[in-house]
Amino acid sequence: MSRTETHVASASGPPPEDDRAFFGQPKGLLTLSGLEVRERFSFLGMQAVLVSRPTTTRLCPSAAGRRANAAPMPAVAVPTPTMTWVGLGLISAGAGLLKPNVAAMVGKPYRTDDDRRDADFALYCMAINIGAFAGPLVTGRLDDHKGWHWGFSAAAIGMTFGLVQYVAGRRHLAGRRHTAEFALAPDSPTLECARAGGPPSRRVIRLIAIGVVLGGLSFLLLVLPTSGHPGDDQLMSAWWIVGSYLLLGLGDILLETSGMSATTKLAPAAFSSQTMSLWYLSFALAGGIQAQTVKLYDDVSKPAYFGVNGAIAVAAGLAVTEAAPWLRRTMHPVH
Repeated sequence: MSRTETHVASASGPPPEDDRAFFGQPKGLLTLSGLEVRERFSFLGMQAVLVSRPTTTRLCPSAAGRRANAAPMPAVAVPTPTMTWVGLGLISAGAGLLKPNVAAMVGKPYRTDDDRRDADFALYCMAINIGAFAGPLVTGRLDDHKGWHWGFSAAAIGMTFGLVQYVAGRRHLAGRRHTAEFALAPDSPTLECARAGGPPSRRVIRLIAIGVVLGGLSFLLLVLPTSGHPGDDQLMSAWWIVGSYLLLGLGDILLETSGMSATTKLAPAAFSSQTMSLWYLSFALAGGIQAQTVKLYDDVSKPAYFGVNGAIAVAAGLAVTEAAPWLRRTMHPVH
C-alpha cells in the first residue's frame, strides 16, 4: 500500500468526520462564520460611508490578523483627519491579515476527498453575504441621520463583537487541527485515476466555469434594455437590474465557494494562508482592471460597454470548460 500522511498538531475535540454540530459541519465553522459576518459588516459598512472603495491589501497573512482587523475601526471613528487616515491604513493591513487566515482555517478539518468541504464554504460565503448586506444598510442610515462618525462607530462595534466571538469560540477551532491522511491502495480506483493523470475533477471545474459564464450573462442581459437609446437619459425597468444582479450573485456564489474550496485542497500544508492570499490577490487584480475599464463607460455606447464585458467573461468561462482535461490533471486530487 502506498500511503501519504500529513501530520498537524492534534488537539482535543471529536474527529472532524464526527463533528457535525453546525448544520452538519464542525462547530468551529460557527465561530469563523460569525467573525466573517462582523468583518464584512464593518468593512463594507465603512465603505458605504466613504462611498469610494479603498484599496485593500490581502498579501500579509498572519495569525495576528484575526485581532488586527478590530483595531482600526475606533481610529477611523475619531473625528480628526489624521486618525481617519491612520484607521484606513490599519484597515488595509487588518483585512490582509485576517481574510486569508480565516478562509484557510475553514478548510482545515477535512480530508482532501471529504465532500463536506464544499458545503462548509457555502455556509461561509453565506455569512460573508449576510454581513455585506447588513453593513451598508446600518452604517449608511447612521451616516444619513447621525453623521459619518456614527457610521464608523457602528463598524467599530461590529468588529469588536467579532473579536469577542472569536476569543470566546476559539476552543472549538482547536479541533480543526488534526491528522490528515490520504491512503492509496494499489488496486484502488483513486490510484488508477492518478496513474491516468488524476481523478476527474469535473464538478469543481464545471461549477467555476458556470459561475464565470453567469457573471458574463449578467452584463449581456443589460445590452437589451440599453440598445436603441443613444443618450444617457433612457429609462429601463428595475427588473433588468434585478435580473442582472441575480445572475451575477449566482455566478459569484458558484465561483467563490468552488474556488476557495479547491484552493484549500491544493494548498501546501505549510503555506495554506499564503496560497489563499493568492486567491484574494486575483480579486484585487480584477478590481484594479475593472477600475480602469469603467472609465470607458461614458466614452462608448452602453450596449458596447456591457456587451464587450459580458462577452469576455463568457469566453473565459468557455475557455475553462475547454481546458478541463488539462485542469483535471493539474488539480489532482481535488474532486
